[in-house]
Amino acid sequence: MSEFGSDEGTLELARKSLEERLFFKEFTDFVFAKKKVRNSQEKRFGRENIVGIGIGWKNWPEGPGMDERFFNDLIESYRRNAPDIFFPYYFFEVYLHYLRRRIYSANFGKPCIRVLVNKKVPEKLVEPDVVVSNVAKEAGLNIITDVIEVGEILPASNNATYRPVTCGVSGGNGLVRSGGTLGCVVKRKVDGKPLLLSCNHVLARANNATRHIDPVIQPSNLDYGTIAQKIGVLEDFEEIDFSGKINYVDAALVEVDSGIQLDPSMQGAHFVPNGFVKPNKQLLVKKVGRTTGQTFGIINGVSIGLQGMPIESPSGYQYARFEDIFSVVPVIEAFPGPTFAEEGDSGSLIVENDTNQAVGLLFGFSPAKNYVFGCSFSRICSKLGVEL
Repeated sequence: MSEFGSDEGTLELARKSLEERLFFKEFTDFVFAKKKVRNSQEKRFGRENIVGIGIGWKNWPEGPGMDERFFNDLIESYRRNAPDIFFPYYFFEVYLHYLRRRIYSANFGKPCIRVLVNKKVPEKLVEPDVVVSNVAKEAGLNIITDVIEVGEILPASNNATYRPVTCGVSGGNGLVRSGGTLGCVVKRKVDGKPLLLSCNHVLARANNATRHIDPVIQPSNLDYGTIAQKIGVLEDFEEIDFSGKINYVDAALVEVDSGIQLDPSMQGAHFVPNGFVKPNKQLLVKKVGRTTGQTFGIINGVSIGLQGMPIESPSGYQYARFEDIFSVVPVIEAFPGPTFAEEGDSGSLIVENDTNQAVGLLFGFSPAKNYVFGCSFSRICSKLGVEL
């Protein structure tokens, strides 16, 4: 049974209801408003300020410690992954943050609808028809809401040359100046052929590449890779729709040249992903990426609809809508430690911390607020006909 129990259907209906009321009715209006704000720096807090709407848990994991099991798992994760000399400090930070949130939030940890915004401001500065509490009340929704500032979401880039080619390392299209992370080795379901998985915006030039022709290099040309370091060609990709229709994944596949050896393990982390698991609360996750290497985080939102994410293409930035997205933050947002991802980590495979089961593909992040966004691995398998 789902962790939400009988509330799951109610929450999803409420999420869709708020999305219909808070998102622009026409996608072209959203794109126009975002470009106007981007170009003029005009300070407006209307529908264009809303990033996405999903299901989460009130004040969590900004205040970790949903229950004793989770709290113990969190501490054990730090014990395994942090230097022993720092462990008492980690423990102290976790416990204080946990107590602070439990004391000051009456609804701490309860399922809620999370509205992600570029900037959180007092209600008096928000256009009345997009004040979340008012909209929920007018819609007759008896739900808990949480408005979270995440800043602007951007597409997210071990940047040496690796032979055999390992996973979690720099790679990109060899015809343009771009790059990201080669996420993992997958198998085509029909014949078991091994392929490399990454993002469309990393390998396929945001739909502008040609299947079976565009070269893929490792490392990417952002890391001084050249066509001489070609490892294969673009095999396939799921096209990103920029017209306002809903996207579910940002993914592409590489057919590796016959002379190139593949190592399915993660560079520097030495694990091989196996199977997949649904994004869910209390799921400690990790990833290995081109920019930040191996980092650890926790899922804090699921079933997120993103109103529009900017993706760079040969013709400039275009916006794309996404649904069924999940979000990840560092294990403790308040602790001034490493981020979960930075630019260049797009294409990284996000896996469950202990079992190494795939959760999804990292395709966006908010540099200002430490939020990272992933598309479901099960969706990718379905769309591209692959498996681990």
